[in-house]
Amino acid sequence: MTRLSRVLTLIIAFIVAGCVPVSLSTAVVTPTEIPTMTMTPAATMTRIPSSTPKPSPTVTMTATPFMIQAENQTAFDHNQRLGRGVNLGNVLEAPNYEGEWGMVIDDEFFDLIAGAGFQTVRVPIRWNAHALSEAPYTIDSAFFERIDWVVEQASLRNLNVIINIHHYNELMENPSAHKERFLAIWDQIATRYQDEPDSVYFELLNEPNGSFGMHDWNTFAAEALDVVRKTNPSRMVIIGPGNWNSVDSLDLLALPEDDRNIIATVHYYSQFSFTHQGAEWVDGSQPWLGTQW
Repeated sequence: MTRLSRVLTLIIAFIVAGCVPVSLSTAVVTPTEIPTMTMTPAATMTRIPSSTPKPSPTVTMTATPFMIQAENQTAFDHNQRLGRGVNLGNVLEAPNYEGEWGMVIDDEFFDLIAGAGFQTVRVPIRWNAHALSEAPYTIDSAFFERIDWVVEQASLRNLNVIINIHHYNELMENPSAHKERFLAIWDQIATRYQDEPDSVYFELLNEPNGSFGMHDWNTFAAEALDVVRKTNPSRMVIIGPGNWNSVDSLDLLALPEDDRNIIATVHYYSQFSFTHQGAEWVDGSQPWLGTQW
């Protein structure tokens, strides 16, 4: 596989896992079942336009449809700046080392990403695979330097970069046992990148799930945010709800009213047979290739 084709197979972030602005008021959302990795997909729907489409009625706007309060302007502007993004997946979130899943990041990738018109690179990172298991939970210096290089390459091409914690599976299985380590890892990340420009964003945790109840995750997120704010008082931090960052759980996400430098993220996987067609980690996904929606 050529470098170009490898890059083009990277998961497009913000299409199925986008960062979207939300109001802090409570939304009314009807929960729906989150598909499992082996569930039978819903029937494929192909939307075919009518041969004689009717013209849309003329609508006269009398007010701004989505008012942004002054105190929210910064977060809203940052969210708009993220624009289109690409996920540098299957690399730094591999179980043990970069390349374990067949991908190693090349500086050419960043040229291709910027040249294709993307504004943001999201970097999934399995920090827990490179940190001590006992206090003080020190992150391996060579691994940290590799992340430094990724941030630098993105910044040199005027790309925003999102640093997250990804695939911390032990945390999902036993949150209380790994809470101190989770917070210590964020303390190190936040301290190391505190002087980076505001084009560097932090995402607290990808898809909290497993033993994380919604209220448990809200508590963890609040404490991790406090850790980040010690060294990054105005850094934009991306936080999503529990239950795999499901859009249906957004109304259960609790965010602090006094911190306006937060962007909410949701992951939207409907229809599952469309968003995960050909995904190697999903049983039965190969026949979905070509699914239209």
